Amino acid sequence: PEAKYDSPTEAELAAYPTDPAALRKQLIAQAKQQQARGIKAMLAQLAKSHDPGARQKARIVRSSQPTLTSNDWAFSQATYLLWNPLVPAPLRAALFKVLAGTPGVVVNSHARDSLGRAAVEISRYDRAANYTEAIFESPDASRVLETTSIHPATPAHDGLPAEASYQLSDTYLSITWSDTRPARNPYGG
Repeated sequence: PEAKYDSPTEAELAAYPTDPAALRKQLIAQAKQQQARGIKAMLAQLAKSHDPGARQKARIVRSSQPTLTSNDWAFSQATYLLWNPLVPAPLRAALFKVLAGTPGVVVNSHARDSLGRAAVEISRYDRAANYTEAIFESPDASRVLETTSIHPATPAHDGLPAEASYQLSDTYLSITWSDTRPARNPYGG
């Protein structure tokens, strides 16, 4: 991967368990590690910023983390891994089994993505974050066509303004991988 921690390598993916219970356990542990690493990086960046309000912002970062359930972690990690073209077929099958066994998952086998392509929509409402996450998988289950987060409108609260409902989507025309490094790092480094 070009960006450290963004994606497991092909060898790491091949080492993932394909037993759904073991895979679910690994996905949850992995998600918690990623969140802790992210919070630690944000706090380190705040500490270096010389911002007079850094201590208050650090308190907000620590206290604003939603309380996620193991089902939230499992769904998020499984759907995140599905778009990776390096995921071998046995692991994809195990990821679908993890999703099928996760409470709150809704499957619409007659969906269409935003481009009108036939798709299987796999979604789940995330109560802690107050939005619905969805992936649109190709009907043959070989690739993700689109990922979507649907956010409901929120009233003004705690000094924050009201927010209209909105939807964030990533539509994939094609996904591939290469064993050569791009000439220019898309992340700017």
